[in-house]
Amino acid sequence: MLRFLIFLILRQSAGSGIIPPAWTLEAPRALAALSRDRLTASVTHRDRGRLHSVLKRLIAGEPLEYAVVGGSISAGSTLGLHRRLGMFLWHGRFLQWLNATFPHPGHRRVNGAVPASTPAYVDGCLSFHVPSTAQLIFVEYSVNSPEPREYERLLRRLLRYPQRPPIVLLHMFKFWPKDKMRGFDYTKNYVDASDLEFPYAAPVEEAATAMARWYEGVSSISMRGALFEVVKRNETEGLRMRDLMLDRIHPSDTGQLVAARLVSNYFEESILQIKDGGAPDQAVSYPAEGGMGFMPISLRDPYFKHNADDAFSSTVVCVRGHDMLKHALRMDGWRFVIEGSAGNPKPGLRADAAGSRLDLCWRPEPRDFDRAVAFKLGYLKTYSREFGPARLSCSGICHCTSTALSGGASGKPKRVNGRDRTSLHHVENVVLHPTVALGGNSSVLRQGRGVRRRVLTGGRRAGGATRRGLSNQTMKPDDQPSSLSSSTRVFTRRVAAPASAGDTTSCCIVTVRTLSRSLTSAVENTSFKVLSFFVGKGAAGTGRLHQQSIVLADTM
Repeated sequence: MLRFLIFLILRQSAGSGIIPPAWTLEAPRALAALSRDRLTASVTHRDRGRLHSVLKRLIAGEPLEYAVVGGSISAGSTLGLHRRLGMFLWHGRFLQWLNATFPHPGHRRVNGAVPASTPAYVDGCLSFHVPSTAQLIFVEYSVNSPEPREYERLLRRLLRYPQRPPIVLLHMFKFWPKDKMRGFDYTKNYVDASDLEFPYAAPVEEAATAMARWYEGVSSISMRGALFEVVKRNETEGLRMRDLMLDRIHPSDTGQLVAARLVSNYFEESILQIKDGGAPDQAVSYPAEGGMGFMPISLRDPYFKHNADDAFSSTVVCVRGHDMLKHALRMDGWRFVIEGSAGNPKPGLRADAAGSRLDLCWRPEPRDFDRAVAFKLGYLKTYSREFGPARLSCSGICHCTSTALSGGASGKPKRVNGRDRTSLHHVENVVLHPTVALGGNSSVLRQGRGVRRRVLTGGRRAGGATRRGLSNQTMKPDDQPSSLSSSTRVFTRRVAAPASAGDTTSCCIVTVRTLSRSLTSAVENTSFKVLSFFVGKGAAGTGRLHQQSIVLADTM
């Protein structure tokens, strides 16, 4: 009976020119319970400018390329299949809806979502995750972002993308009781009252929705807006917490399907508005093929004060995983390892004893280091007691403020479904100041406030990641997942010194040295793991850098 009712609904939609995909029959109880009021409540802000321009191109028969950035919900790392292009994910379902409604062999999806990531992490290497050709971008970061300022910096960069893509914010929701992170007890077949004590407040989502209203070209879709009350009551079959969620943050297959329905409903409503003659609030023209490039796009002043441009509005170098070995000038007690699961590997440089020293060498082009630049070090934070403190310092042709690092996360270990949530990717910001001119001139520039610095000349090209990393880091519809074994793999490699290791006159050296956790022991087992580093030009040195930690953790 339910399938028949849904068939009638779909037939009505088809009469308006919108052909529903096959997945609309997969969870009949959940979709039947999504009343028109709930679907309407899910849309917290509508864009009738950029989005209408994209939809008009679809109606005219043109293909669409869209990209997705987000955390493990969009990466699909918690659904067991560990395939970032899984068609069961909400954006995979959206691709099926797109192909059913506007059939075209040229539709293309790019999944740039990364488990346990935040906007700050993606923003450092944005071109790895979102190609410049993207015509539509989905952002799913409300449950991952520790504070909204970094969300806005990512949003501003995406709005400046060359195709002027509309941005659609999909807000998922954490069904956590206040100050608790607890999964379901699957030994029982019910949800008790304590499972339903989650609050309505969602500060990052609320700030992001306000930003959607602030900027032109941004839409906002909220699972909280659609489902909070019905999940709280826990009475509607198909839309109960146990139906929708694997745990308190990651949706089940049904939850992914419901999220896809919220998104497709918004697009259907927008299409019908265009066909009914609704004019967009703002006309947006797209550039000719290859004609524009990254031309400046005027934006409003930032929603948050002093948040105009992220320090990585011009990324100089982005280094992650195995590419860090190219920058390793010295590795005393450090080794390269790949830990984690086959679907969510975590490569990095790891030390397991106090006193271990890692020197990372960045050789900048003169144009990249004629003034202070921002440096972001990504490293692992964990509740495991084996991870301890370290200190970051700089030498060579740069100097920075010595900065304390902590590999240990504060508080008690959090357990979900009987497992420790141990892995957090923390991003530490420091400002690198030039101290030594390149090109063979080893004279030291004076340090201190208000001192004029010379423009650097000469120097060598920095090694490391380039745009070739796009094909490795961004999974496309015709790509295959990486062929790692299903078990955890750990690789250790002894690294030979670079050929130019003896010449550090053109090298900005960032040193990470592990420290003892105990005052009574100089040498002990203490671990630390470096995951990435980024260098960028922009707001460095203005006092506007902010620390970012990833608060959503995936098991190490």
